[in-house]
Amino acid sequence: MGDEAYELIVNKNSVVIIGQGGSTWVDYISRKNGVSTPVTFSKDSDWIRLTIDTFAHNFTISVDKNDTGVARNGTVTITQDESGKKAYVYVQQQATAPDNEYEWVLNDSEILAEIELFKKSISGEENYWVFDYLKDWTPSNPYLIVPTEPCTYEDYISGRKLMYNTYTVTIYYHSSVRSSAIRYPTVDVNIWFDAKIKS
Repeated sequence: MGDEAYELIVNKNSVVIIGQGGSTWVDYISRKNGVSTPVTFSKDSDWIRLTIDTFAHNFTISVDKNDTGVARNGTVTITQDESGKKAYVYVQQQATAPDNEYEWVLNDSEILAEIELFKKSISGEENYWVFDYLKDWTPSNPYLIVPTEPCTYEDYISGRKLMYNTYTVTIYYHSSVRSSAIRYPTVDVNIWFDAKIKS
């Protein structure tokens, strides 16, 4: 286009929307020599709806519930009117959940990893201390926590983890050499929950 400098940028190249429906927004920049210039929007799927705010330079992608049984995919195309430059946003909507129920289950793998890290921190004495159990929790026993946020099919499919809080755990160790030797180290750990199918 000669000496003209054109820019067309979107802040998201792809979006994923849950099967129950919803919306997400995308910012865009369209400039000619640093000055805003018009664009045209199009979509290749009827299930995608667009709400465009040219003043704020963003648009909202909305969809209804997807009860087709399979994920569906579509594309939103933004075309810079004068230059013909194009930008694309790929849209995926997951399918609605099957009839299973889901729940958050405490993931204690990080806690166990911290225990191994503590053992290895004792130079030359990795086999000296024997881990027995997790003794005390501050502020409380996280195994008794029931997260208030519901666990959904989308959480399970995406492998999402729910972070609850940071806890201090006291670990009970005994010596493998001296029967009277005991250690009660404390470790700060993040408490995470994994999405699981409710048994």
